[in-house]
Amino acid sequence: MKTSTLFLTLFTMMMLPLYCLAAPSVSGISGTIGQGQTLTISGSGFGTHADHNASRHYLAAGWENFETGVADSVFSGNSGPELVTNTALQKANSNYAAKGYRWATAHAYTNVWGAAKNTTTMYGFHLDLGETFQKKIFISGWFMFPEGFDTGIYYQDGDLDQSKFICMTPRGTLNPGDGGKTYFSTRGGASFVTENTNTEDGHLGEGDHTPLFTNSPMGTWHRFDIYADLTKPEGQKIHNWYVDGRKVIRNHEFYNADANLTSAGIVNGFNYLSWLMYQFAGDDTYVWPQYLDDAFANFTQARVEISESPTWNETVQTHKEIQIPTAWSDTSITVSANPGSIDTSGDLYLYVIDDTGLVNANGYLIDPCALVSATGGCADAGTPGPDASAPGPDAAAPGSDATVSTPDAESPRADATEMGVDARDPSLDAHTPGPDAESPGPDAAGSAPDAEAAAGDADRPDQDAALMVDASASLDATRGDAALESDAADASPRPMETIAVGCGCETQSGAIWPCAGLLLAAALLRKRGRRAAA
Repeated sequence: MKTSTLFLTLFTMMMLPLYCLAAPSVSGISGTIGQGQTLTISGSGFGTHADHNASRHYLAAGWENFETGVADSVFSGNSGPELVTNTALQKANSNYAAKGYRWATAHAYTNVWGAAKNTTTMYGFHLDLGETFQKKIFISGWFMFPEGFDTGIYYQDGDLDQSKFICMTPRGTLNPGDGGKTYFSTRGGASFVTENTNTEDGHLGEGDHTPLFTNSPMGTWHRFDIYADLTKPEGQKIHNWYVDGRKVIRNHEFYNADANLTSAGIVNGFNYLSWLMYQFAGDDTYVWPQYLDDAFANFTQARVEISESPTWNETVQTHKEIQIPTAWSDTSITVSANPGSIDTSGDLYLYVIDDTGLVNANGYLIDPCALVSATGGCADAGTPGPDASAPGPDAAAPGSDATVSTPDAESPRADATEMGVDARDPSLDAHTPGPDAESPGPDAAGSAPDAEAAAGDADRPDQDAALMVDASASLDATRGDAALESDAADASPRPMETIAVGCGCETQSGAIWPCAGLLLAAALLRKRGRRAAA
């Protein structure tokens, strides 16, 4: 008995570090969920995040939501997109956006940097990295294709009618030209406008080829992301594509062989990131512009997101908003809050994604009672339990600042996919005339809840241990071990179970089997302990 017990203990101790390197685990949130306000996340397993833009207050490579009315000079463009001030064309809770189009004749407008332009090429919002090539890039943006986009793109039969609206380029690697791009594009197909994912590495134009408007209906805002990782071994170099968090499946899930990447000028990474990058010549009557908001770029996929969904699921479209990182350690993250167009009056869940892509599969519930105005209160909301889901009576209205200090509670909630405003009136699409003069684009510039609820959280290890033992009972029952199943009925915490909970095993969606060794060892040790006591 002593030998087997010792073996189980040693086995568990050897495997424990591997399990503890699993997904991030969030234990607390404090701060204010209001645009630009400070929010601090506590927990473990967050990993690291370098400072990718020392000239700005944030750690990301670039971030712009256009809300100041003048785009950050960290971004650049020759002509640049038009600054849109018509609120009927904005995301919810937004005041400005960017509009891209290529006219048949020159148009006068004011671009997103406040410069007067008179040109046909009203597009191009770039993050120019100069001679610095990055092999890991996460690029994101919200886009809206207005009513009439389908009519405009088909204005002339046989014309190519394509746009590249979010793109990564290895600029200048095929002297004198650019290397193969990785990008989302639209095109007027034979029977519908397509949503294309493209890697110019020999695997061009793949993806599920769904109609663009299936995932992004006209007149509504949707988020598009690309993550590329060229640091991986040959044949495993990543390009992942997402629409509102749903992963787009391609025939080839990885980049081509290294020889192909070398000949395409891609093997060393990308140095030019673009939104509303390019559009084929359009028409002055049948227009098909595109709108951009919330441009974000980083050299890691590590990030913080808030969502209306209680679970992280890459097979469905769900509303998520990226929070802007300002400080990051393995146990604490500080972000500049970005509620964006999310509805803060209902349940919200927070997720931490580390550099490897691991994420807490079950979102950390931001208690509705805590989503109150900075000057409001929640005195009569009661004490939410671990599975409480009813919002408190003083829940904040959408877009309001929300002060947060919340226990680790989870609640099921129906997925909500409200993706922005409905912009259905083409007549609202007015242009802002400016002086009839071409001026150069800007320099790239380095191209409580109440006391009872808080007290309840202190007992969480007991609750978590009970969940872990219940899971162990399920495993043992599957194996037909009635004695272990009986032992598991006792939900009192044990040291080994507490360690397992500390590793965050209970947060892994579909990861109960990696934790099974810990659970089984705990149950066996308890069983043998009882026999010894008898």
